Amino acid sequence: GAFQNPPKHIAQLFHEVIETKYKKSFKYIVFAIIDDHNAKKNHNPIGNVQPFAEIFQANILSIDELREQLRNTEF
Repeated sequence: GAFQNPPKHIAQLFHEVIETKYKKSFKYIVFAIIDDHNAKKNHNPIGNVQPFAEIFQANILSIDELREQLRNTEF
């Protein structure tokens, strides 16, 4: 991940904090994660995006897919 942090561990940390402290605070939380030049190296062989999708049990969306989904979402 960014700064060579292990993406799965970072995803777990975010998930724990959101579930314990902010579960009812936000209707939506969006993570903008890219597979950059550090992706798919020894510290993150499956990249930066996939671990977040697995930990949060969420779909991976392209920016166009996200835009379309947001058009149909009531805030």
